[in-house]
Amino acid sequence: LVQVPKGKARAACLGTLYATMGDTDHDSVLMKPDSQELSDNLIDALKVIFEEHDADKDNAWSVEELQHFAKKCNNGTEMPEDEIEQMREAFTRNEAGNWTFEGILELYSMQTPVEPEETWKDLLAHGFDRELKRISS
Repeated sequence: LVQVPKGKARAACLGTLYATMGDTDHDSVLMKPDSQELSDNLIDALKVIFEEHDADKDNAWSVEELQHFAKKCNNGTEMPEDEIEQMREAFTRNEAGNWTFEGILELYSMQTPVEPEETWKDLLAHGFDRELKRISS
C-alpha cells in the first residue's frame, strides 16, 4: 500500500503522486493505454477479489475483512493500525465506516501507477496471472 500522510501533508503527497503519474511507464494490462485510469480487466479482477473478502456480503469491507485481504496479500501479515487509519481518512467508506468497492478502486488508482508491482503482488496472491486470468483462488 502507498503510505499517505495525514492533514496538509496528505494533500501535498496526493498532489505529488498525481503530478508524477504521467511520467510513469504504466503496465498496459493494469492501466488503460495513454491514460491514468485502471484497465477494465483490472477493475473486473479487483471486483472478484472484493467480493471474495466481503464475507457478510454487505458490499463493503470491515476492518476484519480488510485484514483478511491484507493477510492473503502479505503472507499472513496483517496491516498495521496506522495504515488502517490512513485508509479510513483517504478512501471512500459507507455510513457504517466500512470500505466500499469505490474506496478500494481509489486505493488501486493511487497505487497502481506508482507501484504496479504492489498491485501485481496482490493479484498474484489471489490467483490471477499476468494477463489477469484467474488460474487459482
